[in-house]
Amino acid sequence: LAAIPDEVARRARLILLNYPNNPTGGACGRDFLAELVAWARETDTLAVYDNAYQFLGFDEPALSILEVPGAEEIALEFHTLSKAYAMAGARAAFAAGAPEAVAALRKIELYHQAGLFAPLIQAVCVALEDGDDYVAANRRVFRERRDAVSAALTAMGWEHNLPAGAAYFFLRLDGPPTTDDAAFCRELLASKGVALVPGRAFGEEGRGWVRLALTRPRDELERALELIADFRAVR
Repeated sequence: LAAIPDEVARRARLILLNYPNNPTGGACGRDFLAELVAWARETDTLAVYDNAYQFLGFDEPALSILEVPGAEEIALEFHTLSKAYAMAGARAAFAAGAPEAVAALRKIELYHQAGLFAPLIQAVCVALEDGDDYVAANRRVFRERRDAVSAALTAMGWEHNLPAGAAYFFLRLDGPPTTDDAAFCRELLASKGVALVPGRAFGEEGRGWVRLALTRPRDELERALELIADFRAVR
């Protein structure tokens, strides 16, 4: 936040953050969220916090920005049932936070969204009221997959950061930062049938990186890592 130029901060209307993060798997702590809220209040900037992976924090519970005193006046937080509750097809989500921002969001929703199917709303209610054990089980599954993938990456000598949350590894490719991540992914898919996402899909800073998702069963992930190891050995 300190690196944001004053001129940019003065002109900014909102700042958008996503932790635990897609694609990096990074997380943030309470101190950073408190700093963010203070910065947003000082600059009169709306802090928009995409908390889709809150309940997929592996090592410690991920936080809501609304836990920070004063955030309810300057922050808007988004949640979805797609991730921890495995309800991706439901397209069910909600937002909470600054009343003025929620009111503005309601106006957008009025003209650009349709209501959810009534039985789906009932399913969402059940998930939120009784789904804690299911979410905890999902979190254990993703943590086991994360640890298995990390072990395989270590075995092949691929340096990596251990994700603190979400469901992804963001991996730097060997070679210079300009290494063609799109070509790497195309060649890997064509020769081994393994699909990774080129980092450039997430912006220019992602060039030379690839994203590996933990969305397949552990045995499939371990087999995919064996094929990736073979691919890297001959590339």
